[in-house]
Amino acid sequence: MTALDQDQMYETIFSRIAQHAEKTPNAIAIQVSGRQSLSYSRLRAHLQYVVEKLNAIGIGRSDRVVIVLPTGPEMAIASLAVVAGATAAPLNPEYKTAEFEFFLSRLNAKLLLTQAGLKSPARTAAEAMRIPVLELSTARDSEAGLFDLIAAAGPAKTKLSGLAQPDDVALVLHTSGTTAQPKTVPLTQRNLWTSVLNLSKSLELSASDSCLHLLPLFHIGGLVDLVASPLAVGGRVICTSGFSVPEFFKCLAEFRPTWSQAVPTMLQEILAYAEDHRDIVKNNSLRLMRSVSAALPAPVMKEFERVFNVPVIEIFGMTEAAGLISSNPLPPGERRPGSVGVSAGPEVGIMDEPGNLMPAKQVGEVVVRGENLMRGYEDAPAENARAFSGSWFRTGDQGYLDAEGYLFLTGRVKEIINRGGEKISPREVDEVLLTNPAVAEAATFAVPHPSLGEDVAVAVVLKEGAALSKRELIVFLGARLAYFKVPRVVHFLDEIPKGPSGKIQRIDLARRLSLLDSDATAPKPPFTPPKTPIAKTLVEIWSRLLNVARMGIHDNFFDLGGDSLKAASFINELQQKWGAIVYVSAVFDAPSVAEFEGYLHRHYPELVAKMLGQYLSPRDSVAGSKVDPSKVARLRQSIARPPSPPKTPRDKNPPAIFILCPPRSGSTLLRVMLGGSSKLFAPPELYLLSFDNLADRKAWFTGSQRFQLEGNIRGVMQIKNQDLESAQALVQELEARKMPTQEYYRMMQDWLGGRILVDKTPSYAIHIETLKRAEQYFDSPIYIHLVRHPYGMVRSFEEAKLELLWYPRLVGADEAERTPCPYNRRELAEMIWLILHQNILEFLEGVPRRRHYRVKFEELVGNPRRAMDELCRFLNLEFEPEMLQPQKNQRERMTDGAHPISRMIGDMKFHQHEGIVTEVADLWKQQYEIDFLSDESWRLAASLGYDETLAKVKNRKEFEI
Repeated sequence: MTALDQDQMYETIFSRIAQHAEKTPNAIAIQVSGRQSLSYSRLRAHLQYVVEKLNAIGIGRSDRVVIVLPTGPEMAIASLAVVAGATAAPLNPEYKTAEFEFFLSRLNAKLLLTQAGLKSPARTAAEAMRIPVLELSTARDSEAGLFDLIAAAGPAKTKLSGLAQPDDVALVLHTSGTTAQPKTVPLTQRNLWTSVLNLSKSLELSASDSCLHLLPLFHIGGLVDLVASPLAVGGRVICTSGFSVPEFFKCLAEFRPTWSQAVPTMLQEILAYAEDHRDIVKNNSLRLMRSVSAALPAPVMKEFERVFNVPVIEIFGMTEAAGLISSNPLPPGERRPGSVGVSAGPEVGIMDEPGNLMPAKQVGEVVVRGENLMRGYEDAPAENARAFSGSWFRTGDQGYLDAEGYLFLTGRVKEIINRGGEKISPREVDEVLLTNPAVAEAATFAVPHPSLGEDVAVAVVLKEGAALSKRELIVFLGARLAYFKVPRVVHFLDEIPKGPSGKIQRIDLARRLSLLDSDATAPKPPFTPPKTPIAKTLVEIWSRLLNVARMGIHDNFFDLGGDSLKAASFINELQQKWGAIVYVSAVFDAPSVAEFEGYLHRHYPELVAKMLGQYLSPRDSVAGSKVDPSKVARLRQSIARPPSPPKTPRDKNPPAIFILCPPRSGSTLLRVMLGGSSKLFAPPELYLLSFDNLADRKAWFTGSQRFQLEGNIRGVMQIKNQDLESAQALVQELEARKMPTQEYYRMMQDWLGGRILVDKTPSYAIHIETLKRAEQYFDSPIYIHLVRHPYGMVRSFEEAKLELLWYPRLVGADEAERTPCPYNRRELAEMIWLILHQNILEFLEGVPRRRHYRVKFEELVGNPRRAMDELCRFLNLEFEPEMLQPQKNQRERMTDGAHPISRMIGDMKFHQHEGIVTEVADLWKQQYEIDFLSDESWRLAASLGYDETLAKVKNRKEFEI
């Protein structure tokens, strides 16, 4: 018997929470890592506070409040509160302005509830439509989920104040249909309460259960399954900012939840990293895992159950039924492979097209009815006529019931694309495509995807004489649709195949177009198996990462489902197995096994030897004569200008600190050491100062250079305490609005409170004009000029093969693709050292001496305490011991990647050291045999305090032992 079986008189979620607040006021309701837990009594009081606040500004029962907030405890509690006294309409924060305008209008919204201080598309749409905005502000030290509300309007009269009643509409959600218009689903308090009862019984939930919440909160599952149901039985909800593998394992260890819920792709990601967290997995507290939203592959279920030793409960549900329809039973009940279980409360049947219920084992359309079912779509009489057959609701899914009532889904009647649990209306994508002046016809449809289940594809007919590439089409859609709606497969056709009646048959398009050699990317290459040992190794790794059974050496990594994260995973595996420094850009530059093998032979012969089990003696890479002034001048002339000239700055920002140096000068070590100060915030490379606005910055780092943008994303994640998806969504919105760089800097500084921003981006010194922007944008900025012996920098540059990154960075990615680098690695390294230091010195001549300070890398690693003491005195900061422990607190110092499988931007070998290594400063003395620097470089080196040559080193070698 569950906690809810004892007393079912309470038919609203709030009333049940209030009951628990009376009986067990100090019991924990909400938990969040790093914050004080929230009790039931405090939760009830806060829900009442929000209802009263809404009533005070004229919002009451039946009034619709659109909620646009990032996933987290504030979103969970705000949704509960609005449901308690009004009608909640949560929307996806990733929507663009036009999408928000559509939904706000369609909902007849009376209020927008959103985050304070954030200029989002939702706010833009609401302000344009004169819809009041209620701002949510969270205090840093508040209990989990509590917030203040700042009203945009004064008091107003409320028609229906107080708490909602059982038949009031509690929640309005949207579900995409086969037409271009998403359907509006109103759910009453009774619908929600019935669904809560059904779910709680199916999982046998009680007050001793704690739920780990990993899903978005604008879906039915995130709200009803993972918030309302656990709280209805007096249990705990462990809130996160969304799904990430590290967050899952951290919460599993810290809070010991008893159950959680995920989509199949999330379960696959968790399994991929289970071995890295074997102790947490071995001692895990879960009693079940629930799989929702998409079909769960049987091997994934079997493996998850084996690894975590818990049952995986696959279910079937939908928004129109307030969530749960059927569920596999808990042990010792039988879970049948391929089935989504038995009815979890509502009646479930199979119906033929005329509307007759069908016997067991016959395939038809799945239908459902019960107290959890909506009354009908809003303002859609034609859709309701199609969707309802008497009291039965047609789900649009095909399936059958076996003799014992287990439901098996066999197909889809409707044309919705289910991309990893995200539902996409094909016609919605069509409508946007047809606004492109080059497009005459468009048809969007689903194609199979190995991990997401389905992906978005489109067939396009261009107008006569028009030209449009796949890349241009995707960029066009990306600016107008949420990222998950943008097609990954594009077919350019002379005519879109149609059925006998002349209508497009979307479900059949994938099959019919697979017969056509018309994908805009390229014809599929003939299958060629790997023959060389390197190719066989690469095929084995790529096939495993991409979940592809048969892969040839000419198959494209990205066409087979690869993306930047899978590319990063592959590069990490290379580094872990063979100790090589390879960049993610290599996969973009050489996206097939044949191309990648050639790339390794050209650029990484030492790695090839290791992979073959051979030894390749280190070679002195010097070639040709010394760098002369003409080469330096030629390189200077080829350096590309950033896409936007400086504009008249606004009022100056507060001071910031800039580390100025060429690459491989120790800037990663210095910024991480500075990050040990509680007064400073030192993220990885931001790449901001070179650009007038964020859109120009994004456009500059295209293709293989895209991963360079991760440093800024990682910084936002840390400042805002957000997950990767939330940080990306925020930055993407600011990029779409072309936010000026100076304004973005100011926003970051506001987020930091009293801490000072440290910007460590070596590429700033490529242009003196870029350095001058620091003076234009900031009030009295501070500059740390970091120097290193030129041989030390060149040796490190050569070891890291940085020409693969820095030549495109100098001349632009497009030019680098057209023209190979005309300099050997050592020449390029020396000229970068020379040009960047020349620019820095020329710039600093115009800066007051009190605002710049020189740090020698050799002194930083040779006597770090003294070097940091002196630097702290210059910066007017108190020395803190953690500044000498750069490997400590990786997350806080941002020495991890933005994603669990990516690496930080900066020194790729940083984590190979356990601390500050003094010997690294002198490695060049064993690397080289002859002096090769140009006279110009030696003169500059001498001015920086370096006069030690190889000749001098070799002459006194016996004294260095």
